[in-house]
Amino acid sequence: MTRLGFITGLRTEAAVVDVASEALPVAHRPLILCGGANTASAQAGALRLLEEGAGALVSFGIAGGLAPELGSGSLVLASAIQLAGEPSLGVDLAWRDRLCARLRGHLVPALGEIAGSDRVIQTVDAKKTLFGETMAQAVDMESHAVARVAQARGVPCLIVRAIADPAHAAIPDVALAGVGPGGEALPLAVMQRAALAPWVWPALFRLGGAHRKAHATLRTLIDVAGVDLAFE
Repeated sequence: MTRLGFITGLRTEAAVVDVASEALPVAHRPLILCGGANTASAQAGALRLLEEGAGALVSFGIAGGLAPELGSGSLVLASAIQLAGEPSLGVDLAWRDRLCARLRGHLVPALGEIAGSDRVIQTVDAKKTLFGETMAQAVDMESHAVARVAQARGVPCLIVRAIADPAHAAIPDVALAGVGPGGEALPLAVMQRAALAPWVWPALFRLGGAHRKAHATLRTLIDVAGVDLAFE
């Protein structure tokens, strides 16, 4: 049996898979690594999971929206990963299509490319620019690192992302303090900074709601598809 290796940026994303795996025998549970919303850590984590016995890699978590029609909670299953000035990175399309079939009647994913970025794409203008350059559905900081490792090692790769902040929404500067180096949530750090900039509270509340929608989509996906994500 092939063990999947899940790479996430946030501990809350990793917890979705971990909780769903608790009833499985230990040998059948997927391997999970949280990279802390850091591209280099995601790459190192993907290599580590392969060393620990993973035979296929999954980049799993939330993403920023680029396509204007995708709202918070929209599911994106990537067909490739776009990088500025570089050739695109592929995924296992047969695996993705099996997952789509398993989700039929429950979730309708957007199928398209995802952009990779080594930094957070915060502003609406930056999202518009990146969308114009790539026509990608979404952007995240882990998928391109995971896909690079998969391509180099010749293992299957799947990209599963749920939109948190949509294309029309910016991420306030203070929100960046909310993720620790290990992907842990730091709400107190955000509140301390927001106390000095009370005008950001509405945007923070909207962002919090968007994150909850995205995580709900990830939980639904795992509930419907199982932690094997239709891998065969």
